[in-house]
Order: sequence, then C-alpha cells, then structure tokens
Amino acid sequence: MGRDSGRGIARAARRAGVRIIGSQQNGREFLYEALDDAARGQVKVIAETCSLKKIGGAYERVSAGHVRFRAVIMN
Repeated sequence: MGRDSGRGIARAARRAGVRIIGSQQNGREFLYEALDDAARGQVKVIAETCSLKKIGGAYERVSAGHVRFRAVIMN
C-alpha cells in the first residue's frame, strides 16, 4: 500500500459519512500515511471501556483526569 491507498481510504470514509479533519501539525501526506497504516492493521486503539450501567463512575474518572487515552462506554 502507499499514498494512493490512503487517499482511497479517505474517499471511502467521506462516502460513508465520516468526516476527516486532519492535523494541525502535519500535512496531508502524513494523514494519508496514517490512514494507510490503519488499513494495514498497524494502528492499535488504546481505550478504557466501561458498561453503560457504570457511566457515572466513568464520568467521574474522566472529570478527575484519571483516564489515559480514550474512555469508551459499552452498551
């Protein structure tokens, strides 16, 4: 894969209604490279999950700054 595949992923995302905003630090070539890496499965999402029943506790952890990376509520 290369730069063109990253652009293809960006086009497919737009067709699916996904809005890609980009980055203030880097140009489009870096965005295409990052999308290409994601398409190859080289991106690992680090997230802390919490059940919907425990959303109050999750909110408290986020508010207190105790969650690293992302907090995801699971149904």
